[in-house]
Amino acid sequence: MRGFIKKWIVWTMVLVFVAGLSMPMPVYAADAEWRMMHGEQDALVIGTIAEITEEGYRVEVAQPMWCQQDTAKGRMIPLEEVPSEMIIPEIRYAYSYHMRKAPEAGDCIFISVDKKNGDIWEQNWLAMEVSSTEPDSMQFAQPEHMTSSKYAWQIFVLSGGETTSFAFDGNDILYVDGEVVFDRMEYLKELEAQEERETEVSESIVITTGEGAEVQREGEKPETEDKNLINEESSAIAVIGGADGPTAIFVAAKIGKGTIVAGVVLVAFIICAVIVGVKKFSKKK
Repeated sequence: MRGFIKKWIVWTMVLVFVAGLSMPMPVYAADAEWRMMHGEQDALVIGTIAEITEEGYRVEVAQPMWCQQDTAKGRMIPLEEVPSEMIIPEIRYAYSYHMRKAPEAGDCIFISVDKKNGDIWEQNWLAMEVSSTEPDSMQFAQPEHMTSSKYAWQIFVLSGGETTSFAFDGNDILYVDGEVVFDRMEYLKELEAQEERETEVSESIVITTGEGAEVQREGEKPETEDKNLINEESSAIAVIGGADGPTAIFVAAKIGKGTIVAGVVLVAFIICAVIVGVKKFSKKK
């Protein structure tokens, strides 16, 4: 009987391991981006580098942001206490909208900072150059350079820091609650198709008369109907993520039918094993 129990335990462990391989589950790890999204800094700031001095970078704060998912137990400074201007001795970009290696005067930035002395602050986690200081139009990458991580940051800001659950499949796919919200390949295809449509429209829209007047051809697409792909997709997504980059937060895949099948197999195996064990035990008695 003991030998049977040992075999049953071993085979159960093997089956659980195999079933686990078929269950895409998030793997958690300490990560700068995760910490940044969960309030582990004194302030999260959107601003502009006004000038570069001997002291460092003088940043004009457009607005501070609040992390709704707070794991740091109130570490963040109240928004009203964040100054309108700060000096940051050193800024190192994790991402750059214009693909810059070093910050420049006039750059719009999104940065995690800790307060030091007086007006002096220090970069804590990440600093990123962005397209603007307006959260509803802010982009972390030009469309052709968009990745799952940058897309997640963009949505994080758009939501006001409210949601932070996400899962990633490399730089190409972003999941939220098991559903794909960003697929880089599909995204680039749509981007290319949109550019083709815009090119066709621009070639057929304007006819210049002798007096320089512009007329509209039949069937042309009005300019006001052209929407920015990023803004359309961003405003349609209510939940966020954000990782991959210098370090990774999650390595995950969509939880789907495979999980259910594996669960059913595991339960069935355990039930069968128990029945067989009970019968053998009864016979020996």
